[in-house]
Amino acid sequence: GQIWPTRTLVEDGDELVIFYGALEGVHGDLYSRDANMLHFYGALCRASWAKGRMWAAVPASGGHREAMLETQPLTGTEGKKLIVNAVTRPDGFVTAELMDSGGNEIPGFGREDCKALSGDHKCAVLSWKGGAVCPSSGHQLRIFLMRARLYGFAWQ
Repeated sequence: GQIWPTRTLVEDGDELVIFYGALEGVHGDLYSRDANMLHFYGALCRASWAKGRMWAAVPASGGHREAMLETQPLTGTEGKKLIVNAVTRPDGFVTAELMDSGGNEIPGFGREDCKALSGDHKCAVLSWKGGAVCPSSGHQLRIFLMRARLYGFAWQ
């Protein structure tokens, strides 16, 4: 078939929308004698995404294999909270751990100390047994995803 999208996305409330025209049939096959090639059937279509959710980090297998993302050393995070935009399957979760500059887990902020996040959250605070506020700067963040989509994270 053939698809002709609009040039840009359109903002519609909390969504981003793209409109496109679509036709049935093979593009450029003007000389075909196949009956379905004599008439092209088309439609005007609309696709939409929630703002902030067009791209996501996901486990490659999509199933029961866990994904891990690790940041470069971070600065300016001391005293801030980790905010995540994520969606999980019913049996999925998002967890994280903070590591010092040597790659060692910061006590109270390890993976086992993290309260697992599940469900649909556009702006959720991840917290640990050590609290929700980052104790120091110059560390690394490691995020774990199981049957989850991570659309983004920020320190606030």
